Amino acid sequence: WHLVLLVFLPFFLYIKTVGYQLINFDDVQIIVNNFDFLMNIKNIGAAFQTDAFMSPHGDYYRPLQTVTLMFDTIIGEGRAWIYHFSNLIYHIFTVISFYYLLRLLKIKNLSALFVALVFSVHPLLASSVSWIPARGDVLIGLFGVLSFVTFIKYLITHKPVFLLLHIAVFLLAIFSKESAILLPVMLFFYLAFMKEQKLIEKLKELIPFIVIWLS
Repeated sequence: WHLVLLVFLPFFLYIKTVGYQLINFDDVQIIVNNFDFLMNIKNIGAAFQTDAFMSPHGDYYRPLQTVTLMFDTIIGEGRAWIYHFSNLIYHIFTVISFYYLLRLLKIKNLSALFVALVFSVHPLLASSVSWIPARGDVLIGLFGVLSFVTFIKYLITHKPVFLLLHIAVFLLAIFSKESAILLPVMLFFYLAFMKEQKLIEKLKELIPFIVIWLS
């Protein structure tokens, strides 16, 4: 029933956003003005060579955002509802992942549920869920949380699969929004202050991750 609450509370709160239209606040510049680009699946490779506005020069390198918008455009043929619906689905997956992370941190069931539910409906996240160009924020939230999950799971089990999964979700976070470069700093502070180990042991555990992050 925890999972049911985590899915349906944000779903029923934000489902009305599916009826929102495109607005002239980056929606037009990103989607309408680049409709032909987004409609062509062959442009996936080009998405990794352009910025968020499909320009070869820019400050916002978010290729995964572009790729997800591309799939939305092809599926929904440019209709606004599909973009809003996708934002909502990504947000729900983030909520579930965040709840799992809290449980992984040994937070009690009901406390983890309460915190995750507050997160799922918090007003600070409203613009990220309801505004299409904030897709990068939603994606970095999802893959940022999964980066923490895979990082902690590897520290607990030392199974290579979690190291490989960490590589995958960390790359996806980097491709979602440029601020993901701060994730290694956050993970380092978690290891430094949260895990009860000697400093030498902590540094040894960090070696494979440092190689990944610097690569």
